[in-house]
Amino acid sequence: MENVKITSLQSKVRGQAVLFQVIDFTGPNMLIERLQELGFHRGLHCELIGRAPFAGPLLIRLGGTVVALRAEEADCLRIQTL
Repeated sequence: MENVKITSLQSKVRGQAVLFQVIDFTGPNMLIERLQELGFHRGLHCELIGRAPFAGPLLIRLGGTVVALRAEEADCLRIQTL
């Protein structure tokens, strides 16, 4: 079996685009429900495209849509880079 590294989305912000897959959710139910309402689900392939200025929200591309996630929302995603 492959050694799969699951990390938080916040750990991947380095100034370059990162392709990733959503593996799981963790954290308060209210935030997990919000992420699911925005379109995040297990197995979804997304792209971290950057961060808004002045340490603002993370910018995530979901298909043809760009979503801005606050740090506390991004911390709820467990991801695997592709």
